[in-house]
Amino acid sequence: DEPLCQFGARRGPTGGDCRCQAGCSREYAPVCGSDGHEYSNGCLLRMEACRKGVVIDTVGKPPC
Repeated sequence: DEPLCQFGARRGPTGGDCRCQAGCSREYAPVCGSDGHEYSNGCLLRMEACRKGVVIDTVGKPPC
């Protein structure tokens, strides 16, 4: 078995390398991240966490 992906990354349907999600909807549903930043939606927060390789939790709604 291949090791699990971290920070929300996923493998493709046939396996391979872990990859972060490539895009999100344009839905505006702002959230605050545990990093102190405001994100336009939860998907963008998770994508940024994966890209940076860190944990960013949703901690509420703006203002942050």
